[in-house]
Amino acid sequence: MFAEVSKLGSTTEQLHRESTLVRELLGSGVTALGKAGCADNLGNYYVAFFGISNGIERLAKLILVADHAIKNNGALPAGKIISRYGHNISQLLEKISTISFEYNLEQVCARPIDSFSNSIIEYLEFFMDAKRGRYANFKTPPYTNTPTNSEPIELWWTKIAIPILNAHYLGSKTENKVRKKADWDAQEFGGKTFVLRVNELGKIMTDLKTVILWEGQSPTVQKYGRFYTLRVVRWLAIVFNALCHLGGYQYNIASLIEHGSLFTEYRGSDRDLEHYKKWPS
Repeated sequence: MFAEVSKLGSTTEQLHRESTLVRELLGSGVTALGKAGCADNLGNYYVAFFGISNGIERLAKLILVADHAIKNNGALPAGKIISRYGHNISQLLEKISTISFEYNLEQVCARPIDSFSNSIIEYLEFFMDAKRGRYANFKTPPYTNTPTNSEPIELWWTKIAIPILNAHYLGSKTENKVRKKADWDAQEFGGKTFVLRVNELGKIMTDLKTVILWEGQSPTVQKYGRFYTLRVVRWLAIVFNALCHLGGYQYNIASLIEHGSLFTEYRGSDRDLEHYKKWPS
């Protein structure tokens, strides 16, 4: 009896610790993404990419654990069942889509399949690949003789940020306001101010107006990069919470009870996802 209680306690604690880890990985990631920019804020991009990619992968694997427990009388899966997915986020999310459909959860929250969310998942899978994304800074000379054209921040801007700007910034009131400020500041201070910035695409900027125009785009990229990422996280959080509740209270699997509630903030409305800047809030 004591052995069984000890085993149950250990299992519950393991899942709780993993859930809290995932919660904070995602939070630190999307919070950093909302602050990332050129110059002194460049490092936030890497914090974001590491936190979000690891967080999404591990949350998906927690869903696999809960699903397996429900289908196997509370038994948790062997490590090889989970580890066989590696860092293949796309494959993991396809599996979660199947699981969500099996439990009729698509009516509660369907997987986001817009072009932005899909591009973000594709990007995160690139970043998780140690041969490409995570170690990109060690894949150019002098660390290797093979140059790379897949620097993570530059690729994020090419694949994610520029489409976001095209959809949410160009022609907007925000852009017009930034342009007016750039024109005024350039007229007043352009000949008196020395500036030197390197933007996310690796281009050197020495003109005040160019810097203001570039940096004026950042809040839009930060806001909507975070928003579209959180839409994917919300879907996973809802599926995980539903399985934990179902397994814990309908199938009496004590080890699943309450872990899903750790992700309550991530299950908010579009407005919450769009405007909250600190995660978990």
